[in-house]
This record gives sequence, C-alpha cells and structure tokens, in this order.
Amino acid sequence: MTPPKKAPPNAFWLGPEDLAEPDPIHPDHYKGGGIETIDYIQAKLTPKEFVGYCRGNVLKYVSRAGQKDDTVQEIGKAIWYLERWRDSLLRTRKPT
Repeated sequence: MTPPKKAPPNAFWLGPEDLAEPDPIHPDHYKGGGIETIDYIQAKLTPKEFVGYCRGNVLKYVSRAGQKDDTVQEIGKAIWYLERWRDSLLRTRKPT
C-alpha cells in the first residue's frame, strides 16, 4: 500500500481523514447496506460458485498487473482473493 499523502504547507483545513489513502480492498462504497459486497456475494453463491468467483478475480488481477493500477496493489488484490478462496475451502471442508 502507498504511504499516506503529505498535506501541502498551506493545508491547515485538512484533517487526518483527508490525508489517508483509501483502502483498495475494502473501499467504503463496497459496504453499503451494512454488509460488504464480497460477503453478500459469498452468501448468495454456492461454495463451488464462490470458488469460481475468487479464481476469476485472481486471474484478472494477475493478468492486468502493472497495466491498470500499481503492480504491488494489483498483486495484493490477487493475494487477497487467493486467501479468501483458501478460507472458504477451509470453512466448507468436510472432516476426513
């Protein structure tokens, strides 16, 4: 993630919230209605469908790394979806 922005010397009106970088994984516009979009999607899909959703997002972010947003940010998003995919598999795994 990129470091916080520095305020211009005459920016006395800015508070800390104005200087913070937005969260690229959990932006506020994904949290409308009291639930984060990814949680809503997971609740509506079967476990198999959700794995496909995560896998598709991993492929998207890895494929476009360095072409749209910062490469580190894109790879971070891919890793986040990989971890979400792994966690969903762990939660739905049947004991052996």
